[in-house]
This record gives sequence, structure tokens and C-alpha cells, in this order.
Amino acid sequence: MLAAPDLAWRGPRGGLPPLGSVTAAALDAHYRAAIAAWREVAFVVAEDPAPPSFANTLLPLQMAEHGLDQAEALLRHVRNTAARPEDEAALADLAALRGVAEDELAWHPALFARIAEIAGQEQLTTSERRTARLVLSAMRARGAGLAPGKLAELKTVNAQLAALEARFQANLLADTAQLHAPVEDIRTLAGVDAAMIDVLRREAQTCGVGAPYCVPCARPVVDAILAQAENRALRERVWRMWVQRGAVSNPPVVAEILNLRARKAALLGYANYADLAAADRMARNGDRALELVETIAREAVKAAARHEERLARLPQARSIGSRIEPWDRPFLNDILSAGERGFNAVQLSEYLQLDSMIEGMFWAAGTLYQCAFTRRDDLYGWHEAVSAWEVRQHGELIGVLWLDLFRREGKRALAWMDCYRGRLASRPDEPALTAIHHYLTPPAPGEPVLLSWEDARVLFHELGHALHALLTVVDHPAQGMAHVAWDMIEMPSQLFEHLVTTPEVLGRFARHYQTGAPMPEAMQRQLAAGGIFDPGAFVLSLAGPALVDLHLHRMGPDSVVDAERVERRVLAEMGMPRSVAPRHGVMNFAHVFADAYAAGYYSYHWADVMVADAIEVFEAAGGLFHADTARRFETALLGVGAAVPPGDAYRAFARREPAVPALIRKLGLDL
Repeated sequence: MLAAPDLAWRGPRGGLPPLGSVTAAALDAHYRAAIAAWREVAFVVAEDPAPPSFANTLLPLQMAEHGLDQAEALLRHVRNTAARPEDEAALADLAALRGVAEDELAWHPALFARIAEIAGQEQLTTSERRTARLVLSAMRARGAGLAPGKLAELKTVNAQLAALEARFQANLLADTAQLHAPVEDIRTLAGVDAAMIDVLRREAQTCGVGAPYCVPCARPVVDAILAQAENRALRERVWRMWVQRGAVSNPPVVAEILNLRARKAALLGYANYADLAAADRMARNGDRALELVETIAREAVKAAARHEERLARLPQARSIGSRIEPWDRPFLNDILSAGERGFNAVQLSEYLQLDSMIEGMFWAAGTLYQCAFTRRDDLYGWHEAVSAWEVRQHGELIGVLWLDLFRREGKRALAWMDCYRGRLASRPDEPALTAIHHYLTPPAPGEPVLLSWEDARVLFHELGHALHALLTVVDHPAQGMAHVAWDMIEMPSQLFEHLVTTPEVLGRFARHYQTGAPMPEAMQRQLAAGGIFDPGAFVLSLAGPALVDLHLHRMGPDSVVDAERVERRVLAEMGMPRSVAPRHGVMNFAHVFADAYAAGYYSYHWADVMVADAIEVFEAAGGLFHADTARRFETALLGVGAAVPPGDAYRAFARREPAVPALIRKLGLDL
């Protein structure tokens, strides 16, 4: 078996991964060796002549999986943060190996029989029974117990899906890197603040477009131009650049992915892929997920229409001389917000300095969960802009958190949290290892980083995910955060995101980057009301893609001809206003076609319902920082991973079922 000692996790804190030195070439042998070691353990277990028990079957399998998880963490890290075009094909091939191995083990009759027998044993502890059932469910979802002919077809389908999903991501990365909007005349940038103009000037110097300014295909910059630029033609050009990512290369890829997923669902006995994906989630089937999103969308459509009537009365809207388009709504919202709330997006960002927001989110985590964050420059990162933080709870080391917040070549154009290692009760000397990644524009030397309101929320959101990983302690890897149901996984992060709107955070940490003056109380009150100025459009920007995702995955094999046509039909049927842009178009929907959210993007709304209800639970007890309620939330939900079914975990915290009306109230859609 091949070894890769240069990629060993060495040093204190249970060993740290070599994130700064791992390369695609070294990773190849290392990852293949980890897969081989895992398979070897599985085959030994399957052939064990002793009667099956948790100790001789699932325990060794789980410990072997823990080692494989660490190798896979390195693979994810390279693909997501340091990808080179010449390595992408090889890395995609590596990423497919685990799925192939998991299929092979799920289809092993003796191994499946042993685990099925263990799952029914009465002498298991509650934790062992939960692990056995989770593993058995995962094996059945991969086709365990299918007839040989169906298994052979499923194997072919899975291999093709892995390759196509990797191609979708590669196409999207290539488009994002290549697309840009050169600007020749400074007058075209009228209305754009000076700091952003400086960003565009520096971008032009690095991308070699031959123009003095250049708008890159990066969401923070695109959002700023759409909100600030007075030049309507520029706004349209930038908007079209953003939405066309993947439009040329991904249509055939998407069509084939959808067809293969429908075939996979049929082979596994499901009516469609949406039902397959929801089977082990809180929704249980695609129809329940669809019903939830449609209920929320109906209210959001009415709210968005009411808001658009207000936009249409602005002089700037009347001067457009035509209907409001998606590249107009952010600009008009900024004007209306300045008039009604007394500030616009640029003025708000002057109080949202990155370092202060980091301090604020760490304070919130400390207040709620007694977590202390200490910067450690001796903990290596993988780039000079990455910072490392040691995390302790009640004085005990529970994890390391890296902050990798700026965009660079080879890094995904998204914000996400990664957990390189979770916590196991049997290994108290191995703290959690987590990282928050963002795609902010790097500042000029000596300049502060000012966040948009959305980016401030995203920062808190991703720390919510990181806290979920840091505070979860389970008995076996199958119960870890990676196995939490997708319609629960967003709940803790969205609840923590809400804290950025509170006066406790804004009053302490939102200070003007030049004067140090605290954010005005009037501004705080506006943000405490939710901070979303156009809530109908905001909800629809997520609900639209969620409905498209569900409809595309409720089709049978060979029924999907034109995914973009389905997208247009679904958005029209839901009443999506022309002026509201979905957050993701189907051809650049990486969550769904290159990640784990297939038929699951609705989970943001499912989680939103629980978040709105949880906020009311906290507020009824005394506020969002109520100590006893926070302790119950951590004990009942945040720290249990998948060891407890998600519905049971929520009821243990809230002592009731969540309800949609709480979300309607929270978003102000009932006004």
C-alpha cells in the first residue's frame, strides 16, 4: 500500500493537516492509499467468521472512515482553494474514487447482511443503534440489496454522474475566471464609490484587458456595481456577464446530470430524484418540500409587487422610460433606502469594517456558548492572507478556525465553511479543525476592508456553520456534522447570522472606519428590524432557484429536454417579477449540479422556518442572548450532530413544532 508521509497530520492539537504544502501530485498517492486502507478494513470485516456485532463490524469500519475523512479533507482543500486548470481533471478523478468505493462496499452482500443484522440487535446502546441505522440507510440509498442487473446499471450511472458534476464545476470556474467587463471612461463609473473604483483600477492592471478599469466576475464587486452605478448600460452589461456563467458550456452537462439522476432514483425505487434526496431529510419527500417553498413564495410575490410599486414612483425609475429590470432594482433600492432609512449601502458599509465584524461574531459566540478565540500566528495556513485562531470553551481546547476571506486565482467564487476534522468522544485530544472561506476583494495596502451588509451576514452565517462543527461531539463518524440532514444543516448557521442584526452586536462593534463613531441608533433600529430592505425580492431570489431545483428533480428519466425552458416556466408560474433576479441560474447553480444540494436547495427555507420559530423561543425567554436558552440549544441541537434525528433535536430545544407563520412574521411579508 502506498504511503505519503509528507502529508501526515503532525504536531500538537491532535495533529494538523499540511494545508500549506499539499499539492495535487502528492495528494494522488495519499488519497489512493487512504481509499485502499478503508477498503481493506471493510473486506476483513465482511469476511469475519464471528457473529456480527457492533464491536467487530461497525466500530472498525467507523474508525477507518475517520482516517479516510482526513485524506478527503486535503482533497477538498486543494480543489476549492488552490485549483490549477491543469490539475482539475486529475483531482476530479480522485474525488470520484470514494463514491466508487462506497458503492462497492454497499453492494457487498456479506457486509450488507452483517450491518442489517446488527441494526436489529436489541443489545445495542442508543448511540450504536443510531449509527447502525444511519449506515444501513446510506447503504440502501447506494443500492444495497438490488438485483445484479440493476446494480451494474447503477454503477455506470454513478460513475457518469461523478464525471459530469466535476465537469460542471470546471466549466463554471473557467467562465468565472475569464469573464470581465472592461470600462474605458471614468465617467461610466459615476455613482460608484472611490474605494470600489480603486478596486476596478487594480483589477484592470492584473487582468490585462487594456482598459483603465475592469469589473471582474465576482459577486461582491458585481453587487456593488448594480447598487451604485448610475450608468444603466454598465449595470446591464455587468448583470449579463454575471448570469451568463456556464450558459454556453453547461446546458448539455445539466441535461445529462438530470437524466442520470432520474435514472438513479428509478433504480432505487423512487418516483423521482427529489423523493430520493428527501427520504432521509426532515421533508421526507419532494412534495412536502415543494409545498413549503410555494407557500413562502406566494407571500413573497405579493410583498415584492408592493415594494416595486414604491420603486416605480422614484424619479430615477420614471426616467428609465421602460419597465424595471433586474439590473435596475438594486440601484433603485439603494436610492429608496437612502430616502426612507436615511442611509444607502455605501454609508452602511462604512460601519462594517471586517476586523470589527470578526470581533463581533467572536463576541457573540463567546456570549452564547462561552467560546474564546485567540489568534495564533504560529499555526500555519496556506496563504499569507489566511489567519488562524485557537478556539476554547470553558478553557478547554475544542478546535482551530482558519479565516480565508479574500478571493484569489484558483479559489471557488463562493463563501463556505469546511470542517477538516470533527470531534469524537473517544478522541478528546483531537480538536475540531474548521475554516471559513469567502470571496472578498483584497484591499489595497494599508486600506480597511469594508463589508456590504450581505457580506457581514455571510460572515456570521459561516461562523454559525463553524460553531456547529466545533461544538458537535459524537461517538462515531456516521453521527458527525457531515451527516446532518440537509434541511437541518442550515438552521444553526442562519440563526447565528441573525445575530448581526442585534443591537448587542451593532452597538458594540459597528463603528465608523474613519471616526470610530458608533453606528447611529436609528440605523441600528432599521437593521434590527431584519436588515433586508426588500424582503419579498430577497425571499424570491432564493425561492425561485429552490422551486426550479425541485421541479427539475421531480421529472422522470429522459423527460428533461431543456432545463432552461423548465426554469423559465417555473419562474413564470410562481409569479417571479421581471425585476427580481434569482440568486442562481440553472447553468451556474453549483450548489445543485456540483455540490450536495441536489433537490435540496429548499433546505434554506426549511431551516428559515425553524430559525424564525427559534428566534421567538429565545425572545420569549428574554432575548437572543438568553443564557439558559442558548445552553438548551447547544445541548439539544447544536452539539448532537446526526446522533439525534433532526426533528427530535428541534423539538427537544423548542418544545414544539416549528410553523411557517413565524417566518412570514420574521421577514415582514405579512405587512
